[in-house]
Amino acid sequence: MIEIYAVNLRKIKEYVDGKIIQLSSERLQQINSLHHGKKKGSFIAEQIVHFYMKSIRKIDKYSIVIDNNGKPKFLNVPNLNFNISHSGDWVFCAFSDFEIGIDVERIEDAKMNIAKKYYNKLEYEKLNCIDNVMERNELFYLLWTLKESYLKNMGMSIGMLSPKIRFEIGNKINGYVSEKKIDKLFFSQKFDNNYYLSLCYEKVETLSEKKYINIIDNAQIEVITKEEADNEYGV
Repeated sequence: MIEIYAVNLRKIKEYVDGKIIQLSSERLQQINSLHHGKKKGSFIAEQIVHFYMKSIRKIDKYSIVIDNNGKPKFLNVPNLNFNISHSGDWVFCAFSDFEIGIDVERIEDAKMNIAKKYYNKLEYEKLNCIDNVMERNELFYLLWTLKESYLKNMGMSIGMLSPKIRFEIGNKINGYVSEKKIDKLFFSQKFDNNYYLSLCYEKVETLSEKKYINIIDNAQIEVITKEEADNEYGV
């Protein structure tokens, strides 16, 4: 079963600012090298994983490694996968017994130059035919999150985005690569007024669409210790 946990950075800003300094010097240096928004997103993503493993899975010791595709994996926890996404005020982490890809994006102006270069011709033409600016923006980011969730599920970077990847959106969402149907399931939903969230997951998995997001507040976020940051956690 897929489990998704999320944190709203806006609601825990002061808490996060105070807790980041408690990390190990090595990890703090890594986080400080990021832009301000990514800094908090990276920190909170680690805390979501930490919360899930200790509070939900009851696993105190675990290690994370980067596989050959650049995708983070649990080293000593077989058959458990996770994927992280951060945009704007939100940080999401999806957990699954199988490969999983998640992407969240804040809806902004549609980047039609990107769509022209990287979206499928049919998708680009559909975007161009939409006169309503908001509708065009929403479709652009719906497609973007679907594409990125697929790439992340496959362990590929956004640099692998290609016009060969296209999506048909109706009662069901179908994806295609070079016109061959992708043998995976997709789920997308608009939330918090101006964000899109998309998932790419395996057909053997189950997703409860009625209550599929667990919101974590600052009372549930436990800062990892220096020892854990140095020896165990190491994202």
